Amino acid sequence: DNERGILEWCWNSGRTVELRNIDVDADYRRQGVGRALVAELERAVAEQDGVSIYGFTAGDNEAARRFYLALCYQLIYVPEHYGRGRDAYLFQKVLG
Repeated sequence: DNERGILEWCWNSGRTVELRNIDVDADYRRQGVGRALVAELERAVAEQDGVSIYGFTAGDNEAARRFYLALCYQLIYVPEHYGRGRDAYLFQKVLG
């Protein structure tokens, strides 16, 4: 089995894509697999005239915040996004 990571996404209104989940197998983390998955998504979205990608990550997920910042995504703090005191960060990137 060559699966090293998965990426789940969907088209939303207009030309915007929501990145719902990215998960890289523990044995392949910090080897560029996540970056490659996101780069391929960005390429495919741009090829289909998409203009932006966004998603949410848990407020306490520091590794995810560093990951998206390294890929030039903007992060916006969203208090109580998940309810019951669970904050989040919206990450977004305009393509092109």
